[in-house]
Amino acid sequence: MGVLTLGATVVTARIPELSASANPLDIADRFPVWIAQDNVTRQTTLADLRQFILTGSAQVLNPTLNGNSIVITIGASDDGNDHVDIPALAGKTFILRKNGYGTLKPQVQFDWLSTGGFKYLIPGDVVNTGEQFELEIITPNAAGPGQTATTGSFITGEVIVSSSLSLNAANHANKLIQCRPVAAGLKITLSKVEDFPDNAVIPFESSIAQNYETEIATQAGQNIYFNGASVSSMYIRQGESLWLYRKSDGYYVISCSESMRTVGHVSEGYKAGSNQLKFEGQILSRSLYQRLFKYASSLGASYIDDALWNTDEVTVGTGDAARIIERPYRGCFSSGDGTSTFRLPDFRNVATRTLKGSADDERYYNNAGGYQKDEFKEHNHKWNTAPSNDSLGGTGYVASSNGGGGGANGDLHSIIEKAGGIETRMENIGLYKLINI
Repeated sequence: MGVLTLGATVVTARIPELSASANPLDIADRFPVWIAQDNVTRQTTLADLRQFILTGSAQVLNPTLNGNSIVITIGASDDGNDHVDIPALAGKTFILRKNGYGTLKPQVQFDWLSTGGFKYLIPGDVVNTGEQFELEIITPNAAGPGQTATTGSFITGEVIVSSSLSLNAANHANKLIQCRPVAAGLKITLSKVEDFPDNAVIPFESSIAQNYETEIATQAGQNIYFNGASVSSMYIRQGESLWLYRKSDGYYVISCSESMRTVGHVSEGYKAGSNQLKFEGQILSRSLYQRLFKYASSLGASYIDDALWNTDEVTVGTGDAARIIERPYRGCFSSGDGTSTFRLPDFRNVATRTLKGSADDERYYNNAGGYQKDEFKEHNHKWNTAPSNDSLGGTGYVASSNGGGGGANGDLHSIIEKAGGIETRMENIGLYKLINI
């Protein structure tokens, strides 16, 4: 109670008494606390107050509703760390303010931890004993600074994945999933669609430093809808990104790197680019190139047994009509050892030619990948000699070197000197044949 004297008038002010509670206090009951250094009133629990009294350390005032602010005072145990763990904030996003510095920029100066809390992103930034931070929870439907007011459609942090993982809504909804495989076989399994929130977007990214593929797989017979088809898994390689949108009937690809849509596309170039290989008949590991192997093994007649691929020559016809076909399968894919490897076609020093279709008597293996050796079309050469005087003073035609006599039409055959080089070819510029992997 306070007493204030105004002239001769004495004014007494007091807080009205409150009636006693009929119910005993519970350790989780909340009550207001005036924070002197900030000159604000916040709420805490009896449990937090008890812990503060027992240990003398500042405690987190956990919010009960989105939008509440809480104050964190860094204790000695966190001194020098680049992160602060606050399990009560798991799955929540917030605006972070540091006393004396103002509001920090999310995903530039700090990031949210999926396990609850925050982490500095700028190397060298650490927290120190006694520093105070204020956190204001952002509700998904109430846009805060830099946020989008759409449930489940904005990125609230990142999760780095280097070992196989099954996603769940609590830790991974609206997180950027950074694929960081350290060996072949990294697999990320999507949650069942019913376990993810409506309109959720799940972005995946694999940096250019990654040399291994990451498999993104569904479960429970659900599908990813991609390129006009439904698939149970997709693969992401270095430098690529993939954004999936959750719907009630599966996951839809709403954005991805172009290289993911063009696996198997053949082109020419000066060198192999990112996620490309040269066609040199090389053996590849199925586990390292899962995406390309899946494409190759779907090619039917252009995917053959490796022993057949290595056939040096085939004899066609008999007798004088017999002819030898060299390496007729060199442009096909092969099944490698049948279990762990497969083989690329060999396009070295050859040009490509459009297939005629189902009927082509000149092509031994009339399928994509069938090889034809260079050849020129059969033809005759004629040499008509000019008339001249013989030693007896008469005129006529010079006899051919093979004993043929002259004739009135001069229709004679003779040997012609050879000319040319070691192959038949057109003017050309050399480039590599490349395949998108």
